[in-house]
Amino acid sequence: MYQLVLNQLIVMALIALAGFVFARIVKVSDKEQKFLSKLLLYFVNVCLIIDSFNMEYDAQKFRRFLFAALIALIIHLSMIFVSFLLTHSKNAENRSYNHIDRLAMVLTNCGFIGIPLIKGTLGNAGVFYLMGYLTVFNILAWTWGLYQMSGTISLKKIIVNPVILSAVFGIFLFLMPFTLPEPIIRPIKMIGDCNTALAMVMVGILFADFHFSSKYTLRLIKAVLGRLLLCPFIALLIIFAFWKMNLNVSDARTILFVVLICASCPAATTVPGLAALFDKDAAYASLTVSVSSLLCIFSVPAFVALAENLLK
Repeated sequence: MYQLVLNQLIVMALIALAGFVFARIVKVSDKEQKFLSKLLLYFVNVCLIIDSFNMEYDAQKFRRFLFAALIALIIHLSMIFVSFLLTHSKNAENRSYNHIDRLAMVLTNCGFIGIPLIKGTLGNAGVFYLMGYLTVFNILAWTWGLYQMSGTISLKKIIVNPVILSAVFGIFLFLMPFTLPEPIIRPIKMIGDCNTALAMVMVGILFADFHFSSKYTLRLIKAVLGRLLLCPFIALLIIFAFWKMNLNVSDARTILFVVLICASCPAATTVPGLAALFDKDAAYASLTVSVSSLLCIFSVPAFVALAENLLK
């Protein structure tokens, strides 16, 4: 598993490098970045989610999906608790940055990076379990995450979020005694298969816009270490505890690996998006995403290797 994850990350890094070179040559604008981000998140990812649920109903699989969602919820709540311990300040300016740091530590790029990484190493079965994590992620991003940035929660943003809607539709489709016919599912699958390449091109474009400021150094180090080391370590402890419980869940090892990989991903691109939306420092938020994305090629395989030794 460790070698598969490392190989997949190398492949993804090469695609990101191509995206970086392209963005440097063409000078991709902010408007074009936002369009590509929306295309990937609200169109390509939506097709991938629907395709992942397009299978004959299996009660055992549905229980495994719920099991993945339960572990994801426990891990997210634990990471939220840790993020508050690491970020507390009475200074108004620091509080603004603390909100960004909390989101960067808790919300991972389980969509742009997690989906292609898991699809490349564990196949469609892994992506199906990842939907449990992704569902919890999106609900928390548009509730707790939104509250951190704005002080309010928008129920409308949760209900109309295309990723949430596609997950709900996917679950409904999975529970039905039929699958989508070939002429319908084939174009959906073809679009969903674009996810890996487009996601990594997007990361490369993000790197091309990378700007470093020394005033961020200490804060950035803390946020990145929290995201790539401390939070994944907590996730590792949680999945190890579940493993030792010897729960009667088939394919439990694969599910636990999926959740760990998701929890080990770099900071989510949702973070700078929310920062820009609510007039926070979007440049700093983008920096946490860029640096954590660059360094995850070392941290993710390391945690997978640790998990392989623990989950025996």
